[in-house]
Amino acid sequence: MVLVGAGSGARLGAEIPKAFCKIREQSLLSLSASAAALIPNVTGLVCVVPAGWEAQAKTELEGIPLTVPLSVPLFITAGGETRHQSVVQGIARLDAEFSLQSSDIIAIHDAARCLVTGEIFQQCVLAAQVSGAASAAAPIRDTVKCIRDSLVTSGSSVSRDGLYGMQTPQAFRYDVLKAGMLSEQALEATDEVSLVQTICPVTIVETPFWNFKVTYSEDLEMADAILQARNVTSAKSPTH
Repeated sequence: MVLVGAGSGARLGAEIPKAFCKIREQSLLSLSASAAALIPNVTGLVCVVPAGWEAQAKTELEGIPLTVPLSVPLFITAGGETRHQSVVQGIARLDAEFSLQSSDIIAIHDAARCLVTGEIFQQCVLAAQVSGAASAAAPIRDTVKCIRDSLVTSGSSVSRDGLYGMQTPQAFRYDVLKAGMLSEQALEATDEVSLVQTICPVTIVETPFWNFKVTYSEDLEMADAILQARNVTSAKSPTH
């Protein structure tokens, strides 16, 4: 498993990397790691963070108030300037630690999708074991229009049938992922599905709307409300 948390958080307006922003006293990184730890038989977890933030990541992850302890081998590594470079760094660390085999399943998740559950992780991994690649995705809920110069263009409605917003986790058989990472499109790709979709079929694991990526400040408020509804306590709150 590779947990990608090397983004700057500029759109969030944060003064620290986004993965270290907190909701209910827990960082986005630790919330995502908590869910990843619930995958049965997970071999290891690599957290990719901005260079210079490795020690802070270790502190965050050691302080997770988990109901299920982070008993899986945990590794922290510095990311690159782009998301793709960070994913490459994470996979390289996994390979160095576990000598990856072609049939191994590698899950990749953006730490900013901090509301993910262990069940979603498991569904993506199981689907990838069958087809070679799988991704969480949510059906488009809104009416979709083409806009030009801030105006709705004539005949601009786009059918929502078959339209999905791609999310993470995304899971891949290692040989499929490795082939995709070597493709010409690798540097420009915004996710790994874009790299492997011409190599093998990608199974969609349909997810609820709340598996969104924290991007703007209002997303933190929405995530806090959802965690409160789940009865997720603050890291500083007593547990009973």
